[in-house]
Amino acid sequence: MVSTLLGTDDACANTAGWGMQTSWTLNGSTTEYVGALADTDGYVVRASLAYKGTATYGVASTTISGETLTGLSTAYGTCVVSVDNAGTTQLTSSVDEGNQVMCHWLYILGGSVQSVQFVTGSDTVYGESRFMNGTEWGVDGSGIVGSNIKSLGTTLTAAEHGFILSPASLTLYTDRTYTMDWYQPKYASRYSSTGLKRYNGGATDGSKVRAYCMAQRLVSTTTVLSTSGIVAATNAGVSGVVTLSGASTLAASVIAFGAAALAF
Repeated sequence: MVSTLLGTDDACANTAGWGMQTSWTLNGSTTEYVGALADTDGYVVRASLAYKGTATYGVASTTISGETLTGLSTAYGTCVVSVDNAGTTQLTSSVDEGNQVMCHWLYILGGSVQSVQFVTGSDTVYGESRFMNGTEWGVDGSGIVGSNIKSLGTTLTAAEHGFILSPASLTLYTDRTYTMDWYQPKYASRYSSTGLKRYNGGATDGSKVRAYCMAQRLVSTTTVLSTSGIVAATNAGVSGVVTLSGASTLAASVIAFGAAALAF
């Protein structure tokens, strides 16, 4: 099942350069996972980001963050923050639940051309997902500055998390949905605060999250941009807080999604 984190009712997600409509889909397999990854049972999350052309965003110093972006490397994305039952951001007080934030980034050359930029200079990877703890994220994203976007937290990798970026490669951005998939860790009662958490989508105990539009910004900026251009969802779910759906806890047989697990 699809969980809409930033949708048509959130203004920032419908304004090119400010944010993108974003959803998560939690999927599993009807058979036991037998792949090469050591710490998973086949439970996959797909993040979908609906990109709209940013050709006119940041051409002059008119961005939310007051930056001129034309011809310069930028980052653009969505960050998803875990919250408690009251909708309060779980920061460092939740030390045994794994990462508190997951950020999805696309890298773009600012201006009208919309050329792809890469994670590293000689790479072919134009987007990534990075997870971090509450201290790294700060209050409402205050820990995010342009120059730490590619280093803050931990990146999801193909080798460790089965990360897949789709399409696999491109040279120019077009209006379409870009996806990022990763395998979740096996169920455990505790997770390291610096490790990857398991997002649950059970019928009665789904994880609660709030997404943030991360407006396009320079990746060279070293000053704190604070929450300028970082806008929380307010209309998705209940007042911006979404309870994830689409996956329940695993059966004792460790089959990720049998018929019983889907019956909710």
